[in-house]
Amino acid sequence: MTGIVPQPAVPESIAADDIHLKKLKKSKTENTGGATETMSRIADEVAKIYSGLDGQLKKYSADCSACGKCCDFASFGHKLFVSSAEMVYLNCSVEIKPMLTARCPYQADDKCTIHPHRFAACRIFFCKADELLQNELGEQTLKKLKSLCAKFNLPYRYTDLAVAL
Repeated sequence: MTGIVPQPAVPESIAADDIHLKKLKKSKTENTGGATETMSRIADEVAKIYSGLDGQLKKYSADCSACGKCCDFASFGHKLFVSSAEMVYLNCSVEIKPMLTARCPYQADDKCTIHPHRFAACRIFFCKADELLQNELGEQTLKKLKSLCAKFNLPYRYTDLAVAL
């Protein structure tokens, strides 16, 4: 094992139904009225989930050297999955970039350029961390993100980052 948080299997119907995620890529200026307000509220809720997750992680001695190796998904041997709520948050926080290679498009000079806005999986994963802890935190966070989607009537999707972008 490489210390990667195993991702639950994504049903083909969900993986193939990425129309909703594509719509989330529109910039906030293209949205009007209630759509922008709802997206902002979702983004605020995701930020709270991330803040709570960061607080939980401080309790553990997870050693991240910030080497950036895990951001090269192909060479590190994993994929990054993100939820629809996280894509709303990202869309409200930074410019959406397409993923043109197997490397995260938000990495530059082996560093994360969106570190304060990084996805839950990026926060949870540490090369040398306890896989059981990572799995537990991942499942807890996914439950919160699913609940958030239900609260705002946002279809829940859990999709490979390359597809979501």
